[in-house]
Amino acid sequence: MFLEEPPPSEASEAAYAGDREKEGFVWTITKLWAWNPQADRMFAELLGRVAEDGGPEYRDKAILVTSTAPAIGNSACSLAWGNRLAKTVDVDTAVRALRGEESEAMSERHRALARWARRVATDPGATTQSDVAELRRLGLSDAEIFNVTLYIALRIAFSTVNDALDAPLDRQATESYPEQVVEAVDFGRPSA
Repeated sequence: MFLEEPPPSEASEAAYAGDREKEGFVWTITKLWAWNPQADRMFAELLGRVAEDGGPEYRDKAILVTSTAPAIGNSACSLAWGNRLAKTVDVDTAVRALRGEESEAMSERHRALARWARRVATDPGATTQSDVAELRRLGLSDAEIFNVTLYIALRIAFSTVNDALDAPLDRQATESYPEQVVEAVDFGRPSA
């Protein structure tokens, strides 16, 4: 991490204790966001709110992040969400999503969401009315399309802060990830 660890505070100590209890170690990302725990909490609440208000469900989120994070070169979220997608669907689907490929195990809806996420992440000004029409054809309402797009944009912002200030995924986490997922993420910052 490029920044020093922040001075102890009640909020940071609570976050650290939560990591230790759940994971057995304190995530580098938790140390980074301890510089502004209120922003971290508000960011998490906003992502949660988007999901509550007709936004993506868990599998949708896994597809969106494993499509968005590699498109912007973020290894930490690619690894973390690639692992989650592998657990939710299967390892091959996760690896294909991380590589920007489609999988037969993905529904037509999920393939369209993956394409949308990559397009929003790489060139949002190139989206078209036909892209949105495809999402509508697959059953997404305009509110859902808005919330999915907002979710993608928020994940890009989160990844940007983490990458810019060097908060890679901790190696302790990746030790339990499928080897194929770890090997598929050959970009971005290496694990800490």
